[in-house]
Amino acid sequence: MFVPEYTITPKALKNISTLEYGKAIIENTTILPSWENQLKKESIVRIISGSLNLLGYTADNKKIKAAVDNISTIPNQEVSYLINAVDLLDSISQKNEIDENDLKEINKALTKTGIYRNSKKEGKILPEEILAETVQLFDWLNGLDAKDTHPVITAVIVKATLDLIEPFENLNSVTSNLITYLILRSSGYGFKIFITMYRWNHSTRREYQQLVEQIDTKDPDYTEWIDYFTEGLASEISTISQK
Repeated sequence: MFVPEYTITPKALKNISTLEYGKAIIENTTILPSWENQLKKESIVRIISGSLNLLGYTADNKKIKAAVDNISTIPNQEVSYLINAVDLLDSISQKNEIDENDLKEINKALTKTGIYRNSKKEGKILPEEILAETVQLFDWLNGLDAKDTHPVITAVIVKATLDLIEPFENLNSVTSNLITYLILRSSGYGFKIFITMYRWNHSTRREYQQLVEQIDTKDPDYTEWIDYFTEGLASEISTISQK
């Protein structure tokens, strides 16, 4: 049974207050359909560009935007897979619950496999434990405890846990980012599909890596993760609300 341990710090509370304030501004601001569509496309381009940077590729935002707009050919296979994965989020978001199979489908869209790893990784759980750990995580996500938890904190816990498990052979970080984005969107915190974490992740990559290295994988405490991710989301939503 998955029971996450964490403490809500004053820093996290301040960040969540910033998020709620920005959410209220966005939801009560009239945005012209053309401008809203433009902001959504910019968000998709940032998701794809940020994912490519995470994978070590140089991203050309102009070419990515042209591919998203269907006015030019897709520049490479990685961009094609990412566009497919982002499109998949739309169909999954229509479901009542997000489950372990959705996670595999997202990774499949990215890698054409979507199969849990069968190789050992240093500091990660054994391959034979992945299925049980992942199912327990999503059982928690769809259970009463998670539903009584603030959606942002829920999303952070899922993201952190998946990064600790690394269930797939490849593209674990991109997969966990997309499922986290999906959770936020499905719970009303997608901020009209404008929000992403990629600018924050890129500028604080060393801090993020330290979180991954320092956390106890057997008995994790998510407090520092919640502080880190809520600060990133608060920073992003402040940028969006100013637009």
